[in-house]
Amino acid sequence: MDQMALVETTALSFTYAGAAAPALKDVTLAVPRGKILLLCGGSGSGKSTLLRLLKAECAPHGSREGEIRFAPAIFPAGKPEPGAVGLIGQDPEGQIVTDRVWQELAFGLESLGMPQSEMAARVAETVSY
Repeated sequence: MDQMALVETTALSFTYAGAAAPALKDVTLAVPRGKILLLCGGSGSGKSTLLRLLKAECAPHGSREGEIRFAPAIFPAGKPEPGAVGLIGQDPEGQIVTDRVWQELAFGLESLGMPQSEMAARVAETVSY
């Protein structure tokens, strides 16, 4: 694994259960730490499938081949802990669930069962940042 990569894939292929053709075929990439990456392509080209494979909680059902590796310096277990990787879909406005910014900031923490006092401190810190 490249020392500067946050995540790498090698020959990653994925076929949804019951599908005749793979959604991803032979994807090899390295995402450098501290960089912003733009993933683009036509509808049905596998962008969402790739991103969902990188977040285990959202991984689709099907057959996967190839490797996904995460930087051990950041993810000592060799993979992210649940909740450590975020995913925002292509229509973020459709994912807003509250009508106040502070409530939206607290929503994810609340979903993880964080105590109210710690949640309030984290939201306040984020807002002041």
